[in-house]
Amino acid sequence: MNLNWYDYVGFLGVGCVLSSYFALQAGKLAADSALYQWANIVGSILILISLYYEPNKSSITIQIVWILISVFGLVRSHLAKKKADPA
Repeated sequence: MNLNWYDYVGFLGVGCVLSSYFALQAGKLAADSALYQWANIVGSILILISLYYEPNKSSITIQIVWILISVFGLVRSHLAKKKADPA
């Protein structure tokens, strides 16, 4: 099995997504934390980089949706904090 640089980038992305999900399940991260959302965004972007070189439409779709959901979570979290502390 020959691995290219973009395969390693993809594995790093998988590591970001899985480790953030594990931290969420272990109670180390909150679902509405910026760190959790950013780990998902960065991880998905890294996976998308690897998919650019070896495309798979269903995998590309889930990564794009994962990014959109994470951005939604960041915005929602930001607005909730802003509403709670209007000063």
